[in-house]
Amino acid sequence: MALEGNHGLGECPAHEKGAFVAQPLHRTLASVLSAEPDASAVKSYATLCQRAASLYIRKKIRAGNMCPYFLGLCADDLAMDCVAALFERDQCGRFTQLCVYYSRIGWEHLGEDELLSFTRRLVFSKVNQEFSRLCKENDPALEKLMRSIRNAARKTGAFSIRRRKEGVWLVTPGGSAAQTGKRVMPPEFLETRLTPHLHEDISVREVVRAASLILRGQREYLRGYPLTGLALVIRSAFTRIGGMPDTVPEEESLVLRSGELKGILASSVAAVRFHLHEKYVESRKMSRQTYNAHFHAVMDILAAEYLGEDGGGRTFFGHLSRELPGLTRQSYRYTYRSRLEYFVKRARDQFLRSMRKEI
Repeated sequence: MALEGNHGLGECPAHEKGAFVAQPLHRTLASVLSAEPDASAVKSYATLCQRAASLYIRKKIRAGNMCPYFLGLCADDLAMDCVAALFERDQCGRFTQLCVYYSRIGWEHLGEDELLSFTRRLVFSKVNQEFSRLCKENDPALEKLMRSIRNAARKTGAFSIRRRKEGVWLVTPGGSAAQTGKRVMPPEFLETRLTPHLHEDISVREVVRAASLILRGQREYLRGYPLTGLALVIRSAFTRIGGMPDTVPEEESLVLRSGELKGILASSVAAVRFHLHEKYVESRKMSRQTYNAHFHAVMDILAAEYLGEDGGGRTFFGHLSRELPGLTRQSYRYTYRSRLEYFVKRARDQFLRSMRKEI
């Protein structure tokens, strides 16, 4: 679904707010929730949701609560994917999720500001839900690492666990997740401070204690950290010393040598490439050249993710466009994206299975 248009938000520039006045949210919703939604109303409402989602995602990224880039998505692409999940229709053509939600809040009796506020809540909730789903599907190792960190935080007392609107936070004893005038410690700074504490036989509990001491021992930044952000920092720090956490049992070693990791990764990608060759190349769904280009991109994507190799900050599109010169974003979105994401997922799963045998 293309989510374009000029339906305004409170944060939008003045020249865009006129669109919101011209077509109030009540009027838009009356059409969107009807049995025969008007295309312009749906487009207007979808743009409103996408814009709210994009602003929310950028706020979460700044707070260290979200990192969509390891999924191969920029903030706007993630916003589009999350919002699209709201627009599933039933057999009668109604937007089921929207009808249920707005019916529950009695939207007809709310003022415009209240209605906009409830709409944002719906969008924010859907963003959190969809991002969690994407993480579980595309990076189960990160989800497992986050669970291990939470368990270690509870058992050691190094952090208390707090839930905020932006997500789950880990807060040091005596600290706060909302200290006035202070911001989250930049991830690269925390990573630099944490890396010297890591060694081959370290446990998750020891890593969590070290992170807590680092945050408690400074005054410039918040003495708390987003759970997702800390998991990403820990994983990135391990790549610096030539290893990475996978399922991360609480008292097991987290590290393998970098050369061993690269060999396991290359073998995993090659195995998936061989297994799917018949389905895609021999059946002529893809040319041999295009198929090979996809798996070169898969290797680069996973090497950047797990080995710390420089991916240049590229998205999935960026990696594939290096292998397929002339590839446009539109062509990627409608023709190549789903297959590349599927190949990455299959190769990642194969790699993690291989890692579990090694650790």
